Amino acid sequence: MIIDCHGHYTTEPKDLLRWRKEQIEHVKEPGKQPSKASLKVSDDEIRESLEGAQLKLSASAGPTSPSSPRAPWA
Repeated sequence: MIIDCHGHYTTEPKDLLRWRKEQIEHVKEPGKQPSKASLKVSDDEIRESLEGAQLKLSASAGPTSPSSPRAPWA
């Protein structure tokens, strides 16, 4: 039996969401892909975006609930 129990990172900081949208928008245009340097997200922003949602839910679900990035269609 395989049990698939995971979560998606849907509370990402605004700049990460902007960067990902640009990446998807230009997937077929490599020259227009956003640079890694254009992504400005601090460790504190990531921590804050996780504490109120994913980490709180993971703590109640137990240590075996992995998380993955937002689904590309979300």
